[in-house]
Amino acid sequence: KAEVMAALSFFPELANTNIQFLYKPISQRMNARPMLGNLFRKKARRHYLITINNNRGKHKGLPIEKLSFNIKVGWFGHELAHICEYAGMSNWKTIFFGLKYGVSKKYNRKVERYTDLSTIKHNLAFPLFEGVRYLLNDTSISNKYKQKIKDNYLSLDEIFCFWRKMNKGIGK
Repeated sequence: KAEVMAALSFFPELANTNIQFLYKPISQRMNARPMLGNLFRKKARRHYLITINNNRGKHKGLPIEKLSFNIKVGWFGHELAHICEYAGMSNWKTIFFGLKYGVSKKYNRKVERYTDLSTIKHNLAFPLFEGVRYLLNDTSISNKYKQKIKDNYLSLDEIFCFWRKMNKGIGK
């Protein structure tokens, strides 16, 4: 709960947003999505779901309890950045987005990289950097999953460069 509250503090635009959290077996470490009922709701009344892998069933992954506070804040921040994007979409655009995301690897990469950039713009570059570094260096994580991270998300160098660019002049 503390990590979620910390991440939410970087997203004041989500203050009145209904976000539910659910632990269940999924193939990723976590994901965010609009709830199906949103098709019948106005933007201000939409509901969103962040699902976290509970490491039960066939999709065993990285136990979230094993992660540092900062890594969890960064990863929740990434999921909240997705919700910010969904919140600005019309119902039809949300449907189109979901279909395209599900079938296009190129679009998937574009979305995840944009979401990482949005996470950095919300001042969560360091937690995001720490999480990616952890994933890439943890020997218990499969090479296949590491390759997925490398192929679809910002690299450590890109995270650092965007962070530096956005904070140019701070501390002078």
